[in-house]
Amino acid sequence: MNQKILFEVKKFEQKNKKINRGKALPASVFFTDRKKISDFENTIKSLPKNSAIIIREYDLNKKDREVFAKNIQQVAKKKNLKILVGKDIALAKKINADGIHFSDYDYLPLQFLEQKKFKKKFIFSFSCHSFKSVLKARKIRPNLIFISPVFPTTSHLNTQALGIKNLAKISLKIKSNFYPASRFYALGGINLTNLPSVRKLGLSGFAAIKLFSNTL
Repeated sequence: MNQKILFEVKKFEQKNKKINRGKALPASVFFTDRKKISDFENTIKSLPKNSAIIIREYDLNKKDREVFAKNIQQVAKKKNLKILVGKDIALAKKINADGIHFSDYDYLPLQFLEQKKFKKKFIFSFSCHSFKSVLKARKIRPNLIFISPVFPTTSHLNTQALGIKNLAKISLKIKSNFYPASRFYALGGINLTNLPSVRKLGLSGFAAIKLFSNTL
């Protein structure tokens, strides 16, 4: 793994431990995308310690997505990385994942609200594409909130990037409007050049796709 990424991750972790009384939080999150990354095994092996992985691949059929998820999970377990499944509660429970991921584009199924069905430390992450969405997220109390897209990205070609200035404004509003249990992450177009500026905004971490594979 690129030393610059490891340096930034360490800085995020140091800040997180102070805020969360020494509890380790994932400072880096990897979103899977097999259209952009072919070598998942080596990419996952190179991820910083305590990273989390969110399984996307929404175009796969049910069976193939389960196989993909289990393959990712097998590699991730060797590094004790957290696994979250995107938008499929049944699959998350079937593979005993660490959590589930949705976005403000999704309709949350009623069964999701029945938290007793999940293990105690089950993680709920949520992607927001505006500050209005961030405020609405308070009602469902996610553990991790991704603010996206911060910079231009091929994952959302038709979505205008927030930019570092707007992210900074959102960061300030978050501090005065949100409960401390939520952890906020920057997502979208994160690279080695803009990562330091993201860290300085006081967020809990960052998420990326190609950043991790480009620095093997």
